Amino acid sequence: MRKSAALLGALLIPGSARAHDAFGDLGAFYQSLLHPLADPAQGLLLAGLAIVLACQPRENVQWAYLALIIATLAASWLSMTIAFPELKLRWVGLGVAALGVLALSSGRVWLPVLLCVTVAIAVIASFAPGFASDPRTTVRAIWGSILGILLVVLLVWGLLDSLQARLGRPPGLVAASWIVAIGIMAAALPEGVA
Repeated sequence: MRKSAALLGALLIPGSARAHDAFGDLGAFYQSLLHPLADPAQGLLLAGLAIVLACQPRENVQWAYLALIIATLAASWLSMTIAFPELKLRWVGLGVAALGVLALSSGRVWLPVLLCVTVAIAVIASFAPGFASDPRTTVRAIWGSILGILLVVLLVWGLLDSLQARLGRPPGLVAASWIVAIGIMAAALPEGVA
């Protein structure tokens, strides 16, 4: 009885936590593909963009998603040659809150503004993961990153769009309110937390 209690106690002792090693060693492609789920800054930006898109008419979303694809491809390949500073969660939080406010604004966003916001988020998100110096590993990581960015935005937008098709505008407004609150909370975190 004592041995089993001691064994149970040993199993309940927490181990060390590693933020960017959430999925283990999956290889460059899958690690980059899942990076938006492990990096709060990148994940919040992409979710915020998807919520903005979900609150827009489909014809604007089609143009914005095309801009997202092109900007993500260009910025991801450019990230091999240009160093980009690490994303600070405080500034990302303010940007995410602004995306939520944009989603809450009534009606459609003027298409050129929507395209500019989409391209800016694509560029920032594409420079978020750090890539290895080995060229073959870097190419795999870049393709994983591109696919991860595009899939996260598509999946969040698709979920909200299907909910709005059934329930009307409230799911998009609720998601936008949440993203504003999450952005403000992220901006309020002290430096070094994330």
